[in-house]
Amino acid sequence: MTSLAEPAAQAARRVGGEIWPITDHVVVCRYPVSTSLPIPLAVLAPGGLDLVTWTFAGMGEAGSGGQAPVALLVLAGPDAATALREAGELALATHFHDLAIAVPRSGTAQALTAVEREALCVAVLSAIVPETVGPLSKLLPMLRPVIDALPVPETAPELTVSGEGASTVTLAGFSVPNYLLLRGDGDLSCARVASARVRPGGDVRTDLTLDTVWGRPCGTRPDRAILLTEAGFSTARIVAAPAPR
Repeated sequence: MTSLAEPAAQAARRVGGEIWPITDHVVVCRYPVSTSLPIPLAVLAPGGLDLVTWTFAGMGEAGSGGQAPVALLVLAGPDAATALREAGELALATHFHDLAIAVPRSGTAQALTAVEREALCVAVLSAIVPETVGPLSKLLPMLRPVIDALPVPETAPELTVSGEGASTVTLAGFSVPNYLLLRGDGDLSCARVASARVRPGGDVRTDLTLDTVWGRPCGTRPDRAILLTEAGFSTARIVAAPAPR
């Protein structure tokens, strides 16, 4: 028998949220989530906005300090910031019910907590693929402190860099990432893997040719590298190429 309460359970819910324009076309939205944890699926309105990636934060992580759970959305589209300010509301489809998120306030993303930044960083790095690298790369400067603090385990694959720059590198193993996030000269850059060539032999290594798609190409040997794949991301250990004999 169908309960009379069921239709109401599926009705759109209203919550208050906040937006932070990263650029005119990329926006971060934060709003509180209920215990049912409705999973964001798509933007219903304003039109022209895409849900690029999302994450939950404050779910009992270490250092959360009892912060209430929130959802963080990365939205992109033509004049996304203006569209949201004019609409004053974001309509979001979730797996549980539709949400109407009031977004009257707009500020700087520096207002995100450390826990929120860490969660957002994981979501962004895990979601960078050819279709999303444009909007998501705009968040990298804001996430720089988290990126700089990512651990490099002893088991991390070796990335050998020849010469001063990083247009060609060699990665231990035969797994080929889509992109490399590199830190050099004090700056971050993101490069796509333009080509890959596996070296035959017992010690498998893969030569990668890189094409910078965001930031300035490293003019010196990078001191940090993050491998971005469709399955997620991982750090690499950078080693210098052996001196020629």
